[in-house]
Amino acid sequence: MLLLVFSVGIGAYDEDDLKKLKANKDCLKCDLSGAYLAGENLSYANLSFADLTDANLDSANLERTNLTKEKLEGTGKDTQVVHFIVHPPPPPGG
Repeated sequence: MLLLVFSVGIGAYDEDDLKKLKANKDCLKCDLSGAYLAGENLSYANLSFADLTDANLDSANLERTNLTKEKLEGTGKDTQVVHFIVHPPPPPGG
């Protein structure tokens, strides 16, 4: 009898996505669910369509971070804060 056991991390972030975010702050459609990002400088990062469910964003710098269509459930960041910190990029030459 052959028994195969698979372990699936529920709410576990993708390690490659986390590395990509830290390397160049460009993480479109990344899975960062459950990632520890407390205190990280994520200013000007592109997190469009990223899954940040249950990510720890305590004291993270999210100034001008692109959070278009992200999932923020369980992060402790409420909608008012998100709307305050999300800004469109400045116009070219402006």
